Amino acid sequence: MKVDVDTEILTLDGQAFSPPVTIKDVCMGASIGQHQQDFQMPLAERRRLYSIGKRVFDGGLVELSKDDLTLLAVRIGMIYPTMLMGRALEILESESAPNTVIDPPK
Repeated sequence: MKVDVDTEILTLDGQAFSPPVTIKDVCMGASIGQHQQDFQMPLAERRRLYSIGKRVFDGGLVELSKDDLTLLAVRIGMIYPTMLMGRALEILESESAPNTVIDPPK
């Protein structure tokens, strides 16, 4: 699925965050940023996060699989405040497929 990672994330009332935040910013933080549980994560999953970060880095339209989006959703939920997380996931879900909800693995 193609996702435009240069899309700016807005608050519920349509205002820009200060400083402005894009899907790229959130995806980079979620994929490349360090979280305390990362050291217990399997190597394959960490490498997948790195791969996602490399693809997102240049911006523009980025190909992300449903599995990539699910992994990003889990990471975004761990790292970002509720408002930013919710708005980012709404955009990612709408970009990936209409009416599709990205559910974390159970």
